[in-house]
This record gives sequence, C-alpha cells and structure tokens, in this order.
Amino acid sequence: MFAHVKKNANGKWETQSIKEHLYATANKAKDFASGFGNQDWAELTGLWHDLGKYLPDWQKYLSKVSGYDEDAHMEGYGGRPNHSTVGAILSFSRIKNPAVARIIAYIVAGHHAGLPDWNPDNAGGDLTNRLYIDPLSGILNIKELDQINLIEQTQEFTNKNLHGKDRANYGIGLLKKIALDLKSRGVSGCEVRMLERMRIFCVTYPQLKECFSSPVVANLYKGILPNELTISSPPVTKSVKSAKSSPRLIPAQKLFHFSWTHFIDLISVKDPWKRAFYENECLKGNWFSCLPD
Repeated sequence: MFAHVKKNANGKWETQSIKEHLYATANKAKDFASGFGNQDWAELTGLWHDLGKYLPDWQKYLSKVSGYDEDAHMEGYGGRPNHSTVGAILSFSRIKNPAVARIIAYIVAGHHAGLPDWNPDNAGGDLTNRLYIDPLSGILNIKELDQINLIEQTQEFTNKNLHGKDRANYGIGLLKKIALDLKSRGVSGCEVRMLERMRIFCVTYPQLKECFSSPVVANLYKGILPNELTISSPPVTKSVKSAKSSPRLIPAQKLFHFSWTHFIDLISVKDPWKRAFYENECLKGNWFSCLPD
C-alpha cells in the first residue's frame, strides 16, 4: 500500500509505501525531539500520523487522482478522504495518560491543516467532534480504527506504545549537564551520582515541600513527583500493613531528625514498609546509620 505516488518526467512511476513513509517520518521526528528529551512521543507521532492511508478509500483516492490507476473507483467521498483522524483516535485508545494522548492527537490530527481547537467554535474544525461519536458521552468514534486493526500490515504500528526508554536516557544526560554546569560555577559535591540521590530523595519524601513557603520550590516539586507515591512513615505494624498498600506519610518535621547520611541509607531501601521500619528504629534509637552493617 502506498503513501505517495508520482510520475517522473520520463513517465515512470515513483512510489513510497506507507511503512517506509511512517518509519522515515518517525525517525526524523525522533531526531528533532532529541534536543528536549521527547524522542518517544515524537517517534510515536510519526508512526501514527498517516495510519489512515491504509484505509481502502484512501488507496482508491490516491490511485485515482494521481493517475496511477485510472480505473480506481471512489465511493462515498466527494473529495480527499480524511487520513489523520485514525491516528489521533488511536492515541486515546493506546495511551493511558489523557494529557499525553491529547498532545499526540493534536499533532497527528493537525499535521496538514495545523493544530485544531479542542472545542467547537464559529470557525469549526474542532478535534472533539472528529474523535468522538458524541463528545458528551466520551465514546470514541472507532469505526475507521476497527478497519485499520483488521489490516495485517498495520499491527506493527497500532501495537506501539510509549516505553520511556528515551525519557530515561534524557534524564541521565540532563543530570550530566547540570553536574558540569555546577562544577563550572565552583559548586562541589554535585556529581551525577549525588544529583540522582537528590532526585530520589525528593520523590521518596515529597512531604518536605510543606516546609518551604516559596512557590518556586513548590512548583519544582510538582515537576518531580509522580502521580502515585509509596511513602514510608511510622508506626509500622502487621495489621496496618495488611490494611494499607503503603505506610502513612511520616510528618515532615520528623524528617529533620535525620542527617543526609541517614537519607542516603533510607532511599536505597525500595520496599516502603522496610524503609518505614528503619525510620522508626532510627528515630527511637538515635542510630548514626539507619541500616545495619
């Protein structure tokens, strides 16, 4: 199946398959996005942007208007068939985070005409009515997506999803840049390993943001913390553990009883219940180190 066809000056036809086009676009988009760490989003956008060209009506249209197949019959369309909405709908079907799904859907749906508005207005062309059977019901219009899923060649694209590997590589690279910048400014003790410890510390103990009145610090925490957290806190008992999936949050004020040496030990404990146990014992016994040798 073709994404593009054209007749050269010598009368010979030059074709590009949809597969070739999608991978070429994805690789170029990924390369462009490497500068700001969104390679995975960009790659997925490239792979999904022209999935609608697998639809039979698009293939008939392409063959007819290009002259590649003068006998191709177009039925049900007065003009150019839509080929960008399918990938936008797939974004909402495959990506759990609705904010990320919407960003990718905007790019896919608008890669020819420009970014559409989400809600309808006097100008028309909103994305909501392209995605949903009824926007109020929130039911996606998956009629054409179902057709795409029945085409064997599309499976390698429709089964793709965000994997986060590129984001992790970007994070490591960013820490290296920060470490070098701090070193050039005469700040010692901020190697990549230490910066990574600081990041894990902020994720493990988000309650510390309560101790800072500055809105700048609060906003920084918003960017660091994940949606779901597993936090340690005393007291820890078997009955409490069975009743809750994670311990209660330890009060921020109690954290000031720990030194940075304590925290280095504590953040190395992945199990939040084990970490809570060591927190309790350290507070009760004034341990110099939180973990036994």
